[in-house]
Amino acid sequence: MNKKNAVLKYSRYTTALTRSLKATERLHCKVDEENNAVYVCNGYFLVKLDRAEYDALVRPITQREAGDFVLYNGETDTTREPLDMEKILADAAQDAAHELTPAPFLYDPGTKGTKSKIIPYYSESGDFVAGFNSDYAAIIDPSLPRKSKTPSSPMVVFSGDEPQAMILPVRLGSPEKPSRVPAAVRAFFTDKPEEPADEKLKRARKDRDDWEQMARRLEAERDSRDRELSELQKVLADKTAEIEALTERLNTQPDPQPQEEAAADARPEQAPADKAASLVEKLAALEGVTATIKGVQTAAPVVWLTGDADAHKNEIEKLGGKWSAKRGAWYFKIA
Repeated sequence: MNKKNAVLKYSRYTTALTRSLKATERLHCKVDEENNAVYVCNGYFLVKLDRAEYDALVRPITQREAGDFVLYNGETDTTREPLDMEKILADAAQDAAHELTPAPFLYDPGTKGTKSKIIPYYSESGDFVAGFNSDYAAIIDPSLPRKSKTPSSPMVVFSGDEPQAMILPVRLGSPEKPSRVPAAVRAFFTDKPEEPADEKLKRARKDRDDWEQMARRLEAERDSRDRELSELQKVLADKTAEIEALTERLNTQPDPQPQEEAAADARPEQAPADKAASLVEKLAALEGVTATIKGVQTAAPVVWLTGDADAHKNEIEKLGGKWSAKRGAWYFKIA
């Protein structure tokens, strides 16, 4: 068994992912180094892969190693930054509340120039029917649970509690030519082939309220980011003043003598484990903060902080600490 087949044997994805990406005009790729994950999006679906899955299923299309880039018709688009796909997928997963069950038939929209069909899904808890491109629905293991919020919301595919993929819906019919598919799907799953008008009104009002709530949340996030930007600008000003003071101090010091330079060159470089231990000693002076070393025997140990670390934010940043939004904790990478 070759490497590619070995990856596919244990992967949650299928070769339909590669086929669907072949016709992609624009492709976004972004790497999450902290979690060793690769996010790929073509504008219609978004997937979270490990590096082996990327190499087997996506690299034949991109002809590039996993990284942060945007391709347009196979060429690098330097005018765009890749989407924040980790946040997009997490937000969609948070909103997806209703389980989706696929109907046992495909719907041909009759669109000229395309061979794609639509697979309808029914949500019992949400009591709605949604449609998705059958080619895109086939990119990931059909046994994995799928959820959505409304007929016009993305379908999120989960592996356990973790979202793995997101697929955008397609319209079933049009206002001028309503589709019979929703009624047929409801008739298959329930005794309600048509949704009552008052239920449609109720759903429309709920959708409106949900969008208003999302708008308020985005506005609050914008205000929070503005405050963070103000804090970062203050930290930048402090760092700039610190660098200027250190530069002035270095300029006033006498040049080292040859024997001093030789002694400095003779000092052995600290091992990563020793650097981590030295850092933990410095952090011990921060009241209410506990430092823990992960991977102490590796070439790149990580020091994680718990306790009241936010009270010492400036000191931690001066020591090179970084904030992990995913874990909600401060950490240091030891080179």
